[in-house]
Amino acid sequence: MIVNSGGFRLVSFDSGKLGPTVCVVGGVHGDETCGLNAIEVLERELAVGGRLLRGRLLTLVANLKAIRLTRRFVDFDLNRAFGKSDAFGHESQLAKDLASYLIEMDYILDLHSTSAPTRPFCAGALTDRHLEMFWMTGLEIYTHGWEVHRGHTMLIDEVNRLGGVGVIAECGRTGARETDEIAYSTTIHLLQELKMLAPVKLQPTASHRIVRIEQIIRANSDRFSFTRHFENFDPVKAFEVVAYDDGEPVTYHLPFAIAMPTQGKLQVGDEAFGVGIIE
Repeated sequence: MIVNSGGFRLVSFDSGKLGPTVCVVGGVHGDETCGLNAIEVLERELAVGGRLLRGRLLTLVANLKAIRLTRRFVDFDLNRAFGKSDAFGHESQLAKDLASYLIEMDYILDLHSTSAPTRPFCAGALTDRHLEMFWMTGLEIYTHGWEVHRGHTMLIDEVNRLGGVGVIAECGRTGARETDEIAYSTTIHLLQELKMLAPVKLQPTASHRIVRIEQIIRANSDRFSFTRHFENFDPVKAFEVVAYDDGEPVTYHLPFAIAMPTQGKLQVGDEAFGVGIIE
């Protein structure tokens, strides 16, 4: 089955046997390519003889118009548009159109990448079901709390509202070969753990770390600048000056791991970084 609405593309592979319904998503942000590349390889392998052992697998290319434009979004960030009353334009309608398909899913893996190099990690809600899904991805770091600060407006939040389990995998820097490989291997790891694909030897995960996003720091001006180059999950000391915002120092009263620091030019209201507390 192929659903091509013009706004999105959804392809279904059905084993004909009882099992979970899993959806792999790419292209929520039109300038992030790792999910698209992982989906292309996965679809090709299933088309030329790969076999699902059970359940149903769907691949969703979520925002075709933004992908054609090579832009993060057309009118409004799709990953902030689900259930948001003031969303508008192309992505507002697209979020509504997608919702009727998301209700069918048991698990959704939403593949993303970042503008700067980053250690791969997952993001989602903190429930037993979400943690179980995270453990099946083969990644080491799980963050939660983004959804609270963003008002539960992401695609995975819509999946959660509809009774499924949605997790984001941030796979690395956009355009890097390693990022594409991680997006694909994370997908295969999940499907093999769910016994939907024939088992092969998987790289064991050395450890797991859970990070709670206690706060999202946003720019209060267009003169926000970090005091140094921060990598994702770099440790920060209590009261260390992380950045200056219109000349004012930005600090936090506890030690934390800096999450998703945005190193580029920020506008007022943009997310600068998350305050991550290691649990």
